[in-house]
Amino acid sequence: MLTPQHFHERRTGAGLARHHGVLPHMLAIGLALALVGGLSGCSMDPSTWQLPWEQQSVQPSQAVVDAASSGVTQDGTLGALCRDTLSSQQQLVYDQMLAIVQAHQESGVLSTDDSGSISTIYTDVLDDHPEIFWADGTGSYSTVADQTTFKPSYSMTTDQQSQVQAQLDQVAQDFEATVPADADDYQKVKAAYTYVITTADYDTGAAHAHDLLGVLLDRRGVCDSYAKAVQWLLQREGVWCGFVRGTAGGGAHAWNVVLVDGKWCYVDATWGDPSFDNGGDANGPDITYGYLCVSGRTMTQSDHVPDSSYDGVLPDDADTTDAYDWYVLNDALVDSPDSTQAYAVAHSALSQAATSSDTYFSLKFTSEEAYQQAKQELQDGDFQQTAISEYLDGHPDVSTYTYATFDRIRMVWVHVG
Repeated sequence: MLTPQHFHERRTGAGLARHHGVLPHMLAIGLALALVGGLSGCSMDPSTWQLPWEQQSVQPSQAVVDAASSGVTQDGTLGALCRDTLSSQQQLVYDQMLAIVQAHQESGVLSTDDSGSISTIYTDVLDDHPEIFWADGTGSYSTVADQTTFKPSYSMTTDQQSQVQAQLDQVAQDFEATVPADADDYQKVKAAYTYVITTADYDTGAAHAHDLLGVLLDRRGVCDSYAKAVQWLLQREGVWCGFVRGTAGGGAHAWNVVLVDGKWCYVDATWGDPSFDNGGDANGPDITYGYLCVSGRTMTQSDHVPDSSYDGVLPDDADTTDAYDWYVLNDALVDSPDSTQAYAVAHSALSQAATSSDTYFSLKFTSEEAYQQAKQELQDGDFQQTAISEYLDGHPDVSTYTYATFDRIRMVWVHVG
């Protein structure tokens, strides 16, 4: 007799180390220092204060500008997601920052006296460029007249940077081995999504939980590490991919926006990893495709809200596509509250499984009503009698089936055997 087994979703804490526009431990000195000079013993006139490194003013090279502008924006021009949220003057500062950290410079001068925007722009630089893993997102700056001297902090020396880069290059080779030689954009995105999820686990306590090295080298991290890993892998494959900060499920979150054959869609590898939802239960799937190349409508329905700074830069929901949604491509999307469609999809999947090594299927529901009904029928055993019985008739050695449900993507996963 079949005994259904159900494991409940177990959520682990989500979180980002840095929220958009926040640069921890940044120290504003210079003009601000003069205002508290009586406390510090400094009475120097900031207008005549000469910084010892002011001669190191940095103007970005064309290569840096090209790097900052890499990618394709909605109007078809070159651009990078976060850089495109900035004014032209802020983009110049962005390019100068990029030149400084790419060269691992101790400091450099920025063409701005707007100290309030420094942290936001620096976060934008690092969000567009996950390959700059040696910058830890902190530092200091001082503003005098119309210039700001910027001193980023680095988590490693240049020698250590080279050693880590060699390790990442090996990871890139391992990943490229999973990508078909003639892969199109969708196949590359699916390969990156699959690689990240199947080689890493969600872990808030990982040493590099919030940066590229967490997921790709330590194989552990949180949402921003997942998103940076996907971004880095796809950028190397020539697929445009942006890093998006916002909220989801009531907490800070990060995911990706990608351009697949000229069409916009979203990727959230964190929410596609069962280790995020259930801790990697042995009875559950190794990967779910509920957030592979989905439309903005799917993201909105699942409570993904980008930061307001992306307004006018991210595509509107109507400008995104669900044509590459895994469940659409595999006829596994249930859009009717009538159970008949769910039964038909499950029956079709199991008929194919009977002639292959696959003994599982998954369904995604567009409506909460249909999803809740399927969950109830799985629990009551009705689903078994209607959708699974024929498969069992041909496999008398099978005595159980295991199923899992994922509320945040309205997905059910069933393994027979």
